[in-house]
Amino acid sequence: MRVEDAVAARWDRIKKELAPQAKLELKSPGVVDAMQLLQHMEREVERYRRTPKPLGHPVTPAMEARVAAAAMAAAEMVTLNVGGTCFATTRSNLLRFEGSYFATMVESALWQPNARGEYFIDMEPTYFDRIVAYLRTGTLSFDGLASADVREFRRLLDYLQLSFVPTEWDPTYCGHSLELQMHNLVVVQKGLGWSSVLSTAPSPFFSVRVLAHHHVDIGFTTRAKFEPNKGHALHPGFFFGCERGYAYSAHEKKPFPKQRGKLIVTASFNQAARDISFEVNGHMLVSPFRLVPTDEPLYPIVRLGEREASVEMTGGHWCEDV
Repeated sequence: MRVEDAVAARWDRIKKELAPQAKLELKSPGVVDAMQLLQHMEREVERYRRTPKPLGHPVTPAMEARVAAAAMAAAEMVTLNVGGTCFATTRSNLLRFEGSYFATMVESALWQPNARGEYFIDMEPTYFDRIVAYLRTGTLSFDGLASADVREFRRLLDYLQLSFVPTEWDPTYCGHSLELQMHNLVVVQKGLGWSSVLSTAPSPFFSVRVLAHHHVDIGFTTRAKFEPNKGHALHPGFFFGCERGYAYSAHEKKPFPKQRGKLIVTASFNQAARDISFEVNGHMLVSPFRLVPTDEPLYPIVRLGEREASVEMTGGHWCEDV
């Protein structure tokens, strides 16, 4: 190839590299002939190729705010060493639930981190990732847990004094003779006969405080089957009848020894196992209901059939002194 042809080919290549979208700036090299200019331009193009280019979208105010929030969180990071497994979260997350184990730990001058800056907690770490997620988001996840695991997880929540009120009673799904009190956490029967109230959102479990001798049924149903003023007929769903002495569904009854005094009744729905169980003051009195349909969300429900009977949604501490 003649020299002129080689130079022409190189020049054509340079012109392609210098397309307008490349935005390549060349500084004058003070050259004296065309060959030096060509060589200089080739070096500049190669340098441009090797220069890191910005990727993605331009930085927005929202992204800057997100990064600033992350930086602030990093500045207040706390490391928890739980049985040899470390979990990191922020101080504000640990303080999220007033009176909890974590809030007390952070605010106490007696509990100091070790030489590595870790707060050691001598307990089993199996479910602790769910605890940290709850501290961050305020939402509990029971996905994938078997019934026995759910009970262990709830014991851990209780030990850590973490409230898990899942919801409140819904005034739009409430019988006409019922009165909601205490920010819709308490429902009281002010009339005669049976009336029902549904929770504001579906939940895998909930706990209520009730007197054993009151005519109160506690359980789960769907919004589609909810009847606020059904009367004495049994309501569709799965229920624990406090005064009845049996738990019931549309297809079966499960008797249990009648209880006395104040009760904390906890209803649990394990979607993975498709079962519903009830515990009274931490003890399971009847076997779970099996093969529970999962095609519609299940909502906590209580039915009250006695004047002045009341049911309180509790903080979930199922083994507390009632």
